Amino acid sequence: MNLLDIFQALWGFWPLMFLAALEGTLNRSRKRKLGSNLVHNLLLVWGMFAILWVILAGTGHPAHGYFIPQPLNTTLFWLIGFGLLVVKGSGWLIDRLRLLREMRQAKDVDNLTELSPSEFERVVAQTYRAFGHRVEIVAAQGDHGIDLVVHSPQGKKCVVQCKRWKGKVGEPVVRDFFGAMQHENAAEGAIVTTGTFTPQARQWAKGKPIRLYDGDEFLNVLHRAQGKSGEQEGFTQEPETPSPAPRPPFCPQCGAPMVLRKARLGFYKDQVFYGCSTFPKCRCIVPLDEA
Repeated sequence: MNLLDIFQALWGFWPLMFLAALEGTLNRSRKRKLGSNLVHNLLLVWGMFAILWVILAGTGHPAHGYFIPQPLNTTLFWLIGFGLLVVKGSGWLIDRLRLLREMRQAKDVDNLTELSPSEFERVVAQTYRAFGHRVEIVAAQGDHGIDLVVHSPQGKKCVVQCKRWKGKVGEPVVRDFFGAMQHENAAEGAIVTTGTFTPQARQWAKGKPIRLYDGDEFLNVLHRAQGKSGEQEGFTQEPETPSPAPRPPFCPQCGAPMVLRKARLGFYKDQVFYGCSTFPKCRCIVPLDEA
């Protein structure tokens, strides 16, 4: 018996493989993902046997069916495949339209907190995609606190944790996330929440490659992704390039470069100004609005 004979024998068992995929999906899937997983698994099985059928057809070996007689065997197989592709495509389109609607309706933080945790993850993922990043949504099991894996156009890996919370995210959450980030060998990390961060959490993240986005900060990024002009369908708006810092002026008295300073005492306490770099030799100052 050669390899083509084995392929020919395997082809006849595609109905049983479909039933095996159906039973396995029913036993393993969680309720909310049952439909998506079922179509996905059946498509995988169908694709495997479709390749098998093409190989047999290309070599002139007819495909035989042991459980369903020919020609109904082949006709039914291709009809099932076509139906699965239609269902999969329709599901993707409906899911995409729902995601766009969720993003358009996010006018304030309260709208974000009305989303389910999985919906919030998808909104964050799509926001990253709008800026040209490739995003993978991590399965719930064994994610070590990682919800998204983001790859930038330059190849940099970033991991993201999404928290649809109304309260505050504290330092322990940020600390644990930093450990998970190192475990994933990620160059950067980000925690996105619909709530806020405690001062201790922000202080702990300082100097580390972790970005913290509270509800208002993420909402600003989301609106940038949707475009300033109000066009929300395309999600093609690129992030703004920060303007270069203005060149410090030269001292009008001695000609030395000036530097930014902040008043600590007196009537002008906490105000920022340009002061001469030779201070205290030269005490000339220039207000920011006159530089």
